[in-house]
Amino acid sequence: MGTPSTGQLIELANDIKDDNIRSLVIDILFNPRLSFTSIEPKISIEESPAAPRKHHMFSGGLIIHTISVARLALAIHRIFEEVYGVRADRDLVLAAAILHDIYKYYQYDRDDVNGGYRPRDDWYLSHDYAVVAEIAKRGGGGDLIRVVSEVHGVAPITTLEGLI
Repeated sequence: MGTPSTGQLIELANDIKDDNIRSLVIDILFNPRLSFTSIEPKISIEESPAAPRKHHMFSGGLIIHTISVARLALAIHRIFEEVYGVRADRDLVLAAAILHDIYKYYQYDRDDVNGGYRPRDDWYLSHDYAVVAEIAKRGGGGDLIRVVSEVHGVAPITTLEGLI
């Protein structure tokens, strides 16, 4: 797989058929800065772990986790259609999988004492709320906001896309 990069996520995002959803996802990947705050991240998205002391806790873990989630979501989507005959919006599934943890890197800083990464002392917003706010700020539709909200449990799961 090589060094994880947002380029690999952009390749996945290019498979989104809906022009508006694809454009939004790619825009966030090309410019993953939060536009509603002046606070800057302490580490890059490519450096970020998915979590500082849990899964994918190494440098580059966030991108690897996100690629894995996106591929798994596409496989589950396919199974829902092929095995159960259930139709779900593939574009929403893929977009939510790519974006679900995208702003986790804002939450972390290098841990110079223990090594690895740690939560920032000066950050105030969980990544699940940050992504919903950023999707809304960048003009994303309610369907994508709903699915991303459902993925994290911010909203109850009421859509197949959120379940996948």
